[in-house]
Amino acid sequence: ARLAGRRVACPTSRTADTRSSRPAAPSRTAYLCAQLIVLLYMYDESSSRDLQGRTLHEPSMHVAEVTQPVDNAKNGQPARQDDQPSHVLAVEQTLDKTFPHTSLAAETASNSRNDESMLAVDEGCDGGGSDPLLSDAASQGVRKRFLIVLNPRRMLSAGEVSGALGDLGTFLPDVVALSNVFGAGLPVVPVCFWSGAWSCFAGILFDIPMPIQPMHTVVAVCLTEGLTYAQLVAAGAWLGGILFVLGASGLIAPIQRRIPLACVRGLQLGLGLKVFGAGVRLVTKTQRWWGGAPNFDGMLSGLIASAIALVCYGRRSCPTSLILVGLGCVCAALSRPSLSMEFSSPVAAVPTMVWDDWWVALYRAALPQLPVTLLNSVVATAKLAEDLYPAKDVPANRIAMSVGFMDISTVWFGHFPSCHGCGGLAAQHAFGARTGSSMALMGLVKICLALFLGRSIIGALAAFPQSVVGVLLALSGIELAVPCRDMHGRADVVVMLLGAALVLSLGTGLAFVVSFVAALFLKLNPHMREAECGH
Repeated sequence: ARLAGRRVACPTSRTADTRSSRPAAPSRTAYLCAQLIVLLYMYDESSSRDLQGRTLHEPSMHVAEVTQPVDNAKNGQPARQDDQPSHVLAVEQTLDKTFPHTSLAAETASNSRNDESMLAVDEGCDGGGSDPLLSDAASQGVRKRFLIVLNPRRMLSAGEVSGALGDLGTFLPDVVALSNVFGAGLPVVPVCFWSGAWSCFAGILFDIPMPIQPMHTVVAVCLTEGLTYAQLVAAGAWLGGILFVLGASGLIAPIQRRIPLACVRGLQLGLGLKVFGAGVRLVTKTQRWWGGAPNFDGMLSGLIASAIALVCYGRRSCPTSLILVGLGCVCAALSRPSLSMEFSSPVAAVPTMVWDDWWVALYRAALPQLPVTLLNSVVATAKLAEDLYPAKDVPANRIAMSVGFMDISTVWFGHFPSCHGCGGLAAQHAFGARTGSSMALMGLVKICLALFLGRSIIGALAAFPQSVVGVLLALSGIELAVPCRDMHGRADVVVMLLGAALVLSLGTGLAFVVSFVAALFLKLNPHMREAECGH
């Protein structure tokens, strides 16, 4: 109402009292100011669309595929399912199956639109009763953006605190598992520090609960194929540079469209099975039922954790990963690990790398991770953010530049290759997070733990029961393989199974190349297309 220039009567006091929990309309000025301030992070495009439609101009391919359902809804037409691209439909179907009691995206999008309309009416009244620190950060200047997102009243609200914990479900299991693989070679303190710093940065930049998660394909390759720390850093540098260039040039949508979805699903299925197997081996490697002191690590604790996972998995009201992490923390606390207040440097030494490290990192980690990141972390996350927070401007190009800049700038100093995630965004929203303050809260917690507990964090991670870590890894493997259920065509299933089998036998790099060639061959073969249509 305020953007259209119409005057609306002042709402009731009940509506005004609840305005602190509702997002406001987007502001193009605030976004452009943030781009200039934060390390020249974004670039200003020459043309823009009308403020009432979209804030920033995006490539025509992305507009045609992603924003068409929203434009239809604005024109009074129902958003048809065939308007959605296949990867977005896959993500939405996975969310609906994971949360069977309600359609998360549709319900939350409707509620968010209603809340935004009410807040627009509130802002049209100059009653002076609102608290500017509790309003939407996107509608404020750069200085107020920091103050709003980092405001304690906003961060410590029940929904933001609950939603902030959703980020631990993927972060902590991966860090614990990698610390067991690399040992002292993994700089745990810099990993926690930079993850916290980028969580704060993402919360301030987007003002939605945009998660910071380790790249699961890279984690899986490290756990199953034995990458060195130098190769891990090189993989992050490759991915960061490629994603930043793709985001800045606007090539995200065309490249993502030309990567066969069946190849991506094959990598996900194979790596999911690999990670699941690694988790089972962690549960059974102790060869004893009852671990006893100090942390009760044994097959019995693994069975208890597995029972919890079976009961709670897929329920919105029962955060499985958080319960398992809590169980592991209790067992670790029983061993009384030595924790001391000591300051540690959050910057790790740059590892020595040779050319072979760069080649191995590109072939075995970066190349398999790239299509997964483009699909799930960039395009699908942008679409889900548009569904959940339609008043916020979160284009795919900006997400790609955020991931690229994050990895290429800090992976040298101990930050694990990370990205934003569609599943993490959905989980944090389901737990109650609605703004970037939830990410800022979790980021500050990680920074404080890294700075003040220092290397004693390593002892606490070492005391974490391996059996519980195994169950968490098994769940991560299942989550990695769940999106593969959207493959229905005969040719797509063949390519997916071929890629998964090659991942299990020969590794991710060769699996991606062979499955890509197979998908191209099947696409160009008219007999295979006719057989698929007949099937």
